[in-house]
Amino acid sequence: MLLVLAVGAWLLLSFARKTTQAAPAATTAPTQAAPVAAGSATVVVLGTPWGELTSLRDASGRELPLPPHRETPLVLTLPAGHYVATLRHPNAPAPVSCEVDAANGQATTCRAELLPLEPLQYFKEAGWWQ
Repeated sequence: MLLVLAVGAWLLLSFARKTTQAAPAATTAPTQAAPVAAGSATVVVLGTPWGELTSLRDASGRELPLPPHRETPLVLTLPAGHYVATLRHPNAPAPVSCEVDAANGQATTCRAELLPLEPLQYFKEAGWWQ
């Protein structure tokens, strides 16, 4: 239960921090998935604690263009198919990849753990715990 609360608080704080530092609204990614068009899928890319998308490849290994906003959480609308997303974090020893199979008209999540997240340590660093 504590872990669920900690992760929820972390997501809320991360999103609030990133939206205050973000560029003008015209260049920011949507925060909620829009209705998915026929023939496309919604892929949510999550990195723990956060990550920057450095590579997005389709099933054939072809590099896809990256969005202007590359920090997780990301919501991407892509054609249905298999994708590999690679994320990096400045304190992580190496980039981490996650794979996802996106189906027409559906949303799916690609998760990558870049650094272990200890809830109590997170609360201490955020100033919520003494």
